[in-house]
Amino acid sequence: MKKIINPWRNHEGYNCFGCSPDNPIGLHLEFYEDGEYIVSTWHPEHNYQGWVDTMHGGILSTLIDEVCGWVVTRKLQTSGYTVQLNVKFRKAVPTTEPELTIRAKITKQVRNLAYISAKITNSKGELCNEGEAIYFLMNEEKAKEMGFLHCEVEECHMNKVRITAIRQTVYEDLMSKYENPIEHTCDVREGQQWISIDGHQPEGMCPSAWHSMREFVESLARGEGNFYDGWMKNPMSAMISCNDGFRPFSFYIEVI
Repeated sequence: MKKIINPWRNHEGYNCFGCSPDNPIGLHLEFYEDGEYIVSTWHPEHNYQGWVDTMHGGILSTLIDEVCGWVVTRKLQTSGYTVQLNVKFRKAVPTTEPELTIRAKITKQVRNLAYISAKITNSKGELCNEGEAIYFLMNEEKAKEMGFLHCEVEECHMNKVRITAIRQTVYEDLMSKYENPIEHTCDVREGQQWISIDGHQPEGMCPSAWHSMREFVESLARGEGNFYDGWMKNPMSAMISCNDGFRPFSFYIEVI
């Protein structure tokens, strides 16, 4: 994925609730281009709740609307505004959720209307919200009047990241006490390796394990190591376990 350069950053009066980095009560979203998708991540907090410890639906709708808007900005290279937004709330999002991922793409364009679909997933990869937006597209002259010229991405080298399954710990006492018998568990084996290209999930990688390590892999791919100020002897690495509480695997992640 490549980070999108915010074309409004130095525009006079720019203070968007969704994407301005200087708005003190804003969401401070940043955006990345991933193939046909525009992607953003966000960390919920209690100041944006509706019911107790539950994210407000209006904020979740704003996340969808904002990312859809940046689909217009980057993919269609113009400005626009929302004329219709439909959101389906599939799963409640707690304010303690570690991270939400919002992905949006164009489904069709009819003259000056862009139809955009979006999804919000939680840190486990579960679908929480779906959205369908219709955006009115500004013509080139009107977009220039608003200060829009172009929207580009940062050109940077992406590191390859090797993921190695180091060790599995099995808590048989917890399994016998709490877990219902299951026929199939994890297919990962100690010593197994995968290579992540451009921060993407490697083919054959366990989805549950990937969601536990994804943020670290993407950061290492962008060259952003040294997690927690000196945690690892190799600053361009991390040790992450999957989210299986009965038989977790530890994975060593490193730039190669």
